[in-house]
Amino acid sequence: MNKFDDNEDVAKSYALRLLIHYMGDIVQPLHCENRYSKLYPDSDKGGNEFPLPYHYGVDELHALWDKVLYDQRTNIARPFTEESWTDFQVQIDDTMDTYAYAVKDPSVYETIDYVAMSEESFDIAVTLYDGVTENVTVS
Repeated sequence: MNKFDDNEDVAKSYALRLLIHYMGDIVQPLHCENRYSKLYPDSDKGGNEFPLPYHYGVDELHALWDKVLYDQRTNIARPFTEESWTDFQVQIDDTMDTYAYAVKDPSVYETIDYVAMSEESFDIAVTLYDGVTENVTVS
């Protein structure tokens, strides 16, 4: 017996979930960055050891980015249903409408150029610590 009990739908669902996870990892700038200092000679583990005051379930910098800067602070119940997928799409549409000013050309977010995505993530990563202070809430 294999991991998916020979159920192709379950295997496809699992593969899609991994793809979504990996795409999120590519655009998570703290996967490209580690801060080293006298305090963190072995690094801050991509922001995981950069403490922040507990706020919306976040208490370190990496989690702040994972929660889309507090905007997506609630977890979506899984597995998705038709209703939860519709609710999720409403959240995405709202986020896109709210922050459309930040993206001049839709090709920026409609791309499947994974190298460009990872390079953009790195470009953001090198400035991640600018303007943030340990143990101070990020606005």
